[in-house]
Amino acid sequence: PTPTPDSTPTPTPTPSPTPTPSPTPTPGPTPAAVQFAASNYTTSESAGSITINVTRSGDTNGEVTVDYVSNDNYALVRCDNINGTAYARCDYVTAAGTLRFAVGESTKTFNMLIVDDTFVEGAETFSLSLSNSSGLPLGNTTTTTVTIADNDTTASAGNPIDQSAFYVRQHYLDFLSREPESEGFNAWKGVLDRCNGGFDGSDPTCDRIAVSSSFFSSEEFQMKGYFVYRFYKASLGRRPTYAEIIPDMVRVTGETANELYAKRDAFAANWVNRPDFKAKYDQFSGAAYVDELLKTVGVTLGNRDQLVSEFQSGVKNRAQIVRAIVESPEVNAREYNGAFVAMQYFGYLRRDPEPEGYDAWLKYLTANPTDSRTMVWGFVTSTEYRLRFGQP
Repeated sequence: PTPTPDSTPTPTPTPSPTPTPSPTPTPGPTPAAVQFAASNYTTSESAGSITINVTRSGDTNGEVTVDYVSNDNYALVRCDNINGTAYARCDYVTAAGTLRFAVGESTKTFNMLIVDDTFVEGAETFSLSLSNSSGLPLGNTTTTTVTIADNDTTASAGNPIDQSAFYVRQHYLDFLSREPESEGFNAWKGVLDRCNGGFDGSDPTCDRIAVSSSFFSSEEFQMKGYFVYRFYKASLGRRPTYAEIIPDMVRVTGETANELYAKRDAFAANWVNRPDFKAKYDQFSGAAYVDELLKTVGVTLGNRDQLVSEFQSGVKNRAQIVRAIVESPEVNAREYNGAFVAMQYFGYLRRDPEPEGYDAWLKYLTANPTDSRTMVWGFVTSTEYRLRFGQP
């Protein structure tokens, strides 16, 4: 018989091992930091302002503070200069301050105010920086660039400063470091509109000179610009520079009266920690400290002995003694005219005074204390002032 062939055994397949899935990594906590929300911002020149966002990440159970500032270029350039750079004297308002994150807050904002001139200048940029954080470290985005997109395509023969609305808003920006509230804006604009725009030949009680002078003499400016100015003169014996006083004025600007008072208090308290103040006064204590301050400012105070007693007994600290002298009637009267002249340069021209011009105007104002109108007229009609916004 034919042998039956052995059946070919079917091989038993070796089972493939079931792959073990890779474990999904557990995400780590978001690094805790405070920083700008974006590294770049863009706004139209006509927008008037742009909101800048600062964020903090990680645990929000604590309080955090961080300082911000615009990195201003103080070069004395004409505002029709075209080089891609935005300047605080021409294109925007200096920013400086401290953001305070309360428990649970993750975002804070501040506004950059923009000036809408009529120059055809193309896009221009400036930068902002964060520093001095407390409660959290700074993140990676500590600097941001702001681009102002030009809204002018053809040269204009007119100048926006001749418009009542522009003129009034610019005075708020230049002398009060803030956007106008609607009530005040409408009131001052109404004064000019009822007075033929306030131009030469108008009623001197309602012309552009009267409106402009009112900003310097206003209680708000006295509590901000003149307040800051006197700290320099009373304790350092010199005028502030433009680069010093403008950021300091912004630092004491608040949206409410309570905020203004709080910022003034903080400014005064921090003044004695400034390096130039410490270099001059840290060597003095007791009565010698008070007397050195009085020697610097050049006044005699009737309450000198009281200040010495309060300082030695701890009733007043070093900062409070400085502030008491700064706010004395004697210092206020002594420095008023000098501050009035200096602020014409700081406010209108956005620069330091040249010695000859400052001395000439101070001499005129001292000899003619009731005629500040002549000085104000000289600044608001000057080619240098008008060139900040358009053709003179």
